[in-house]
Amino acid sequence: MRQVAAGDSDAFGELYKLTVAVLFSFARRVLRDPADVEEIICDVYIQAWQRAEHYQADRGPVLAWLVVMCRARAIDRYRQNQSRSYVAPAGGSFAEAPAEDAGPCDLLSALQNGSAIHRAIERLSPVRQRLLALAFFYDQTHSEIAQTTNLAEGTVKSHIRRALAMLRKDLRRATE
Repeated sequence: MRQVAAGDSDAFGELYKLTVAVLFSFARRVLRDPADVEEIICDVYIQAWQRAEHYQADRGPVLAWLVVMCRARAIDRYRQNQSRSYVAPAGGSFAEAPAEDAGPCDLLSALQNGSAIHRAIERLSPVRQRLLALAFFYDQTHSEIAQTTNLAEGTVKSHIRRALAMLRKDLRRATE
């Protein structure tokens, strides 16, 4: 890594040869699209080349450093792909939200229409239903939800906090 940090392209080529198979395999397990995998791998090696001087051998092996970068990028890309595939129901309910692929939203349709959780979710506004879906079923952070929905991050946090409080209250009432 010292040679790579010094700008030695041969050392970088050797690093690439020794590690690319592991990174490719790792990214492929997270992402299905080969184009996404290739793009992530390219990004990781660009960052490794640009930030080689920041590598600290005492914190772990080079491969671990590269895998951490690859993991972060692959998960980010996965989340981006998931949020792009989410289509908010037009006038529909949270439980009726269609999903292109079988996924977490299928859990919602598995709920019985008369269940307490279903009734509690139905009482939420469509905005709050969508925000909860993005947070819990699409695993988006508050900032990612804000980007997806074009709402302020504070607004997203407030809606989610209030929605959870309403659900908690409704479910307590239902179990009493």
